[in-house]
Amino acid sequence: MYKKSLLIVLFALMFIACKKEKNAEIKSKDIDIKGNWYLYSTDSNIGNNSTTDTFDYNEVFFDSNTMYRFSNLGGVLAPLFYKVSRDSLFYYGEENQLEYIGRLNLKSQDNLLIMYQNDTLILYKLINENKLMSEYLDTDITIGGKTFKKFGKSKEEEFLNHFLDRMETCFEKIK
Repeated sequence: MYKKSLLIVLFALMFIACKKEKNAEIKSKDIDIKGNWYLYSTDSNIGNNSTTDTFDYNEVFFDSNTMYRFSNLGGVLAPLFYKVSRDSLFYYGEENQLEYIGRLNLKSQDNLLIMYQNDTLILYKLINENKLMSEYLDTDITIGGKTFKKFGKSKEEEFLNHFLDRMETCFEKIK
């Protein structure tokens, strides 16, 4: 009986140790945020008679080191070079200094939180969608020694049509 109890306790301790090691391994890895995402913000009084005038819809594409953004209110926004370190997101600011954006929390494969002070941005993965920003950024451009992608000729207008369709669908879902 004593040996059986001892074996059970040892087995339980091994299980706990393995689980802690696995959790530590997961925490030490950088969170992978690459892909196409969207986020939105809206007036708190949104309802059936609301229009998209107060609706801010953005699509974000993260490649391996550059974040590309497109907004219904601002169009193409300047790309940001970024870095992920474990669960923190940084961008390269003036003079190539790393600036903290926020803490990352990948709630699921299709739900990313970026938390900074008292604010939280929720990004949703664009899954099973066609005609995403990553498909239209096809021209390399170098400025100040940094290379990034931009929309090729007539690609921005084509992308815009699909972007507006996704924006309208999102708006209708939350109204």
